[in-house]
Amino acid sequence: SRLEQVVQDLGILWKCVIEQELSIKQEDFSKYSLVLVLPDSFDRAELKACVTAALESTNKEAQFKAVAVIQEGQAVTFGCGVSSGVVVDCGAQKISVACIEEGFLVPESRVKIPVGGDEITRLFAELLKLHEFPYEFDIKNPLDWQLLDDLKERCCSVNESEIAPSAAIFEFYLRRP
Repeated sequence: SRLEQVVQDLGILWKCVIEQELSIKQEDFSKYSLVLVLPDSFDRAELKACVTAALESTNKEAQFKAVAVIQEGQAVTFGCGVSSGVVVDCGAQKISVACIEEGFLVPESRVKIPVGGDEITRLFAELLKLHEFPYEFDIKNPLDWQLLDDLKERCCSVNESEIAPSAAIFEFYLRRP
């Protein structure tokens, strides 16, 4: 079936990456354990397929010592030394939220918002244009985008204590070839 083909392809891909990028030979796989961190959005069928691919990526003679599969939210909370928490992942294209209760992801708590850091950078550029900023940004230019992103990180805040009651002066350098 199609799923079996995808699982086989994933296994081959992972085996090649481990051998080429990590320089671990297949006969040495038995010395290592494999931890697979998967997105919180995966459902049980997708998780099962990934576990199968991880197990089938090696032949019977050269299997990993152990294979563990964990979802992102669980990895974050365990990495922080807690078993419960709310994990908020702010990315460039999306923001996702997941609740972890005693080490388990609460499926109903998963929320994805299709707004991320890139949209905030675009909004920041529009606000600067509206307020007659002395430089006109071209958001399609990678150097301008990088400058906007840097300014956003240094100047934008929702923390009330960081907001100056009057005008604040920020210095930046325009780098153009």
